[in-house]
Amino acid sequence: MSSSSNTPIPFPTDRIMIGEPLLPDATYTTDRDLAQAYISHSYDRGYGIVLANSAGMNRPNKLGRRKVYRCDRWGKPQDRKNPDVHNSRKRAYTGSRKYNCPFTIEAQEIKAEGHWRGRILVPYHNHTASELVASYPIHRQGRFADDVAELIKVQLTRKTCIGTIRQLLRDRRINTSKSDIYNIRNKLRLKELGGTTAIQWLADTLKDRDFFFRIETANDSNRVIRLFFAYP
Repeated sequence: MSSSSNTPIPFPTDRIMIGEPLLPDATYTTDRDLAQAYISHSYDRGYGIVLANSAGMNRPNKLGRRKVYRCDRWGKPQDRKNPDVHNSRKRAYTGSRKYNCPFTIEAQEIKAEGHWRGRILVPYHNHTASELVASYPIHRQGRFADDVAELIKVQLTRKTCIGTIRQLLRDRRINTSKSDIYNIRNKLRLKELGGTTAIQWLADTLKDRDFFFRIETANDSNRVIRLFFAYP
């Protein structure tokens, strides 16, 4: 029986200009300002950008730190479908967005001058522009204003179902996916935990509220293996 294939999928070598006029080379106060400028420019122009390489942040060159941004369809997809799996057992909507798109932006810190320089190294794509902005996660999440983010947080705190939250946002003409809401919920949970595990957070909370509880940990790793508590 054959197994899943890791054979690379052929990708186009077309050179297609998208979103012209492109942003000219410019300087920005911070790397965050630089990234936001390119993300905002790509919005409604049929593509998105993502951070592809940040190794230069820890290993700066003679000018300073460096980052590389790419079209979010960069990278080489692989065909991992198992031909022996029956169609009824295959998962739907698992296609890769990867197209090995060459579009590349360099974010270079000019440390001596106290700013960041943005420039496009490869100005073309190998795919046509997308008509749906909502197909790009970076744009769905990046368009959340503070009041929208707060609305989502409030609804999650109230245990509002994901479908209802998405409908509230659609009423405001904001498109989101379930993954967007789940990601925000996970970030809220991590913030509440304050860097601790969920079990440790529970134990600390029980102690702060004077609950009767007993906790048992493994001797070798200090991992919690049993936790008992009683409501007063």
